[in-house]
Amino acid sequence: MNTIQRVIILAAIVLIVLSVLFPPYAAGKLPVGENIHSGIGYHPIWKPPSVEYAYGVLHKEKYDPAAGVDLTGYFVMFNKVGFIFQLIVILLISSIMLFIFRKRRRTQ
Repeated sequence: MNTIQRVIILAAIVLIVLSVLFPPYAAGKLPVGENIHSGIGYHPIWKPPSVEYAYGVLHKEKYDPAAGVDLTGYFVMFNKVGFIFQLIVILLISSIMLFIFRKRRRTQ
């Protein structure tokens, strides 16, 4: 294994650790028939986004508690599909780069 391959593996490990520490989240509103949902970005796993933040992203306006809006129908969830897709892309790109920068042996 050459130096470039070690750097590629290290970069892939760092990206995977960052993906776990800062996963993607999604927000939605119940009932499902209203079909209001959206990805709300990446947030630290130790501090997931709040329902108020989800309301702001879905309606493109800051939540005002004085307005009397009921937030019980809103939810925030871990975006499993986005997370798995992200991991697949990291692994695919790093595998391709490892293949491209493989050390070729000379035959004598």
